[in-house]
Amino acid sequence: MDLTKEILNQLRAPFPVEDVHWKPQTFNGDKTQALAVAYIDARDVMARLDKTVFGNWEFRLTPDGLNMIGALTVCGVTRSDVGSPGGSVEGIMRKASASDALKRSAVMFGIGRYLYRLDATWCSYEENRRRLTQTPTMPRWATPDGYAAEMAGRRPPIPTEPPESDAHLPGDSDDGYDRQSEPDSKPRTRGNTRPFPPNVLRVLVAQKVAKFGAGATMPTRGTVGACVGALDNLFTSQGQSKESATQMRHALAVGLLGEGKAASKTWTDAECKALLAWSQDEVDNAWLPNDDAIKEAALVVQAVENVAGQQPLEGV
Repeated sequence: MDLTKEILNQLRAPFPVEDVHWKPQTFNGDKTQALAVAYIDARDVMARLDKTVFGNWEFRLTPDGLNMIGALTVCGVTRSDVGSPGGSVEGIMRKASASDALKRSAVMFGIGRYLYRLDATWCSYEENRRRLTQTPTMPRWATPDGYAAEMAGRRPPIPTEPPESDAHLPGDSDDGYDRQSEPDSKPRTRGNTRPFPPNVLRVLVAQKVAKFGAGATMPTRGTVGACVGALDNLFTSQGQSKESATQMRHALAVGLLGEGKAASKTWTDAECKALLAWSQDEVDNAWLPNDDAIKEAALVVQAVENVAGQQPLEGV
């Protein structure tokens, strides 16, 4: 059996809505709301492979510390990715790494890749029981019926970028948003309501950079230090370690400014000022993390990590 385009399309098809699970990714200040992220179980991945290519698949694992390097072969074609550990007991961590490696390798064949195109959704969260108390609504294109209609040519392709937004960032004229409002139970991706999704935010930050003065003017050491500290505060204020905050800051800079902008030494003066103005509030002569920016930063980092770990490989 060859790995044909027809087989790839079957592998890429969305799972039934009831097979998609949701977990909290990050929280608002009082942990009454959580950013819900969709995922599928490793058993569902194996079931999809069994149904689509029968016995023509194989999965091998190579330990790398507590990580696992997975190599998934489907119809003679092998694609690989690394699984990360979960939990705190070594045996559980290795098992989680193996499952993660299978799912991430399967994404290379398109299995579950559509989940990374879903809008992140703020949902009600019950901290005592550590669970989401509502389930996000799945858009029709992410359902088996919607996918079948798209493949049959009965609807246009899914857009990867939203239309131009009338949203604004702090400091822009005609702000028109409530900075103090908490996220509600629905995704908020249009108009003047924050938190903004990454693709809208990138445009707004670029506009703000232009307002501060486009060009390669280098910032002072103090400006860079203030900007680095401000971005780190978005993550350390949520309990992240300094080391984790540094890694997330690098991903955030790439997500907002573009490739090659991870290191602070590559930032221009205008970029530093734009990032500082976006991320912080000035209160009593002190810079404090902006609540909306904390949520937006989590969305941007998640998007950058998804792209870095799940590069599309289009196959046949």
